Amino acid sequence: ILQAARHIRRHENLFAVYITSFGCGPDSFITHFFRKEMTGKPYLQLELDEHSADAGMITRCEAFIDSLRFYRFSPPVRDFNIGRKEFKPFEKTIYIPNMCDHAYAVRASLARFGLNAEVMEESDDATLDYGKRFTSGKECFPCIVTTGDMIKKIRSSDFDDSHTVFLMPGADGPCRFGLYCEYHRMVLDDLGYDHIPILSPNSADGYEGFGLENTDFRRVAWQAVVFVDCLIKMLHRTRPYETEVGAAEKLYLKYLSRLDRAVVKRESLAQLADEAARAFAALSTAGEPKPLVSVVGEIFLRNNRFSNNHLIEKLEKLGLEVSLATFSEWTMYTSLDYQRDSLRDRELRGFLAATLQVFMQSRYENKLISRFNRRFDIGHEYPVRKTLKLASRYLHLDYKGEAVLTIGKAVEMAREGASGIVNAMPFNCMPGTVVSSLSKKVSEDLGDIPWLNISYEGLRDSGEETRLEAFAEQTRAFSRRRASRSPRAAL
Repeated sequence: ILQAARHIRRHENLFAVYITSFGCGPDSFITHFFRKEMTGKPYLQLELDEHSADAGMITRCEAFIDSLRFYRFSPPVRDFNIGRKEFKPFEKTIYIPNMCDHAYAVRASLARFGLNAEVMEESDDATLDYGKRFTSGKECFPCIVTTGDMIKKIRSSDFDDSHTVFLMPGADGPCRFGLYCEYHRMVLDDLGYDHIPILSPNSADGYEGFGLENTDFRRVAWQAVVFVDCLIKMLHRTRPYETEVGAAEKLYLKYLSRLDRAVVKRESLAQLADEAARAFAALSTAGEPKPLVSVVGEIFLRNNRFSNNHLIEKLEKLGLEVSLATFSEWTMYTSLDYQRDSLRDRELRGFLAATLQVFMQSRYENKLISRFNRRFDIGHEYPVRKTLKLASRYLHLDYKGEAVLTIGKAVEMAREGASGIVNAMPFNCMPGTVVSSLSKKVSEDLGDIPWLNISYEGLRDSGEETRLEAFAEQTRAFSRRRASRSPRAAL
């Protein structure tokens, strides 16, 4: 589409009618790029749904044709470049979106290899204000939040645009996430910051493109991310039962800070894992086990506290224990997908690189989790291959992205004792909509386990509390029914 737009705007007698479907995720971004590519040349965009009437379409076409009489062609001055600019990372500060606490693990890993990195402030109401001001409303919620955080940083008093790089990873597959960095490039250019680079490693090669080739960066960052996953598991397993309110959170923040120092100073993460696990095991807790709920869904929404209205804390206050899908499962999935694509395309170099990624990540992950499990039982996640196999019954693995992970993780957690599933997703998210459409079938196959699909778009839903309360009651009832069955019937 973009190539067609470039061709059209260079020729005096060529014009475009761009047809899109209502609510199509990727098209909401392509619209922005198309408009930018046309650089003032008239074009007609028709957005169709099942309610579109011929009369309205004919009127718009007639108006478009009439407008061409007043247009005077002028050749484009320059091509619009949506690529990233070359930069020297060691001379810049890399600003990392504060999606979740794993951002601090990435920051420390970059700092270990000499890069100056900083995690941006957590999102707030100012983020939403800026984000909605610089988006059209058709973008998914994480794009609005990340755009708002970027603009908020630019408008801060200590911002130095001459020494700034923004980090915004990308992804392949049927998701608008892969176009965030392109859209952010447009926003920065329009604001006069076309000299600020955007660093965007992509899932297509398992996020190799951090600019630190021939270093140990990937191994260090991977272990740090797994370490944060383990800390989060211990927090969620102790916080609902703590006898001193806030003790688990305080311990969690202590070891999150210790992780930063350990990564930068090259200290042993295995020894730090032993210490953290002992500290959480010694935490004073009490009470009967509470029903377990698995929070799955789009990786940004399920992890970002501001965007999901502090979903996990709300579930805990309703008397539930929460298991959050790990952040590291996405990175492992991208490595497996890279391996699968390379094998399909007969790219030997890519296949070998991906196979090495998968092997090393699995090895370091299992070693670190085992150190935690010596002192505190956080369990073991299913290998991502097995999670994908569980999902393949409902969704073909060629449908790339978080939908297959969400379905597979829901099945996995139900098998491992979860009494409820919460699927957190952006409003109008295409992979999230696919999961929602499959959720009834999956729930039935799992013994009618309670399943809540909840979407977010930046508005405070007055009915959210009621929906969560109803879900919590259904989860408790399901937990009691399952506990009353005989072991043989449960199997």
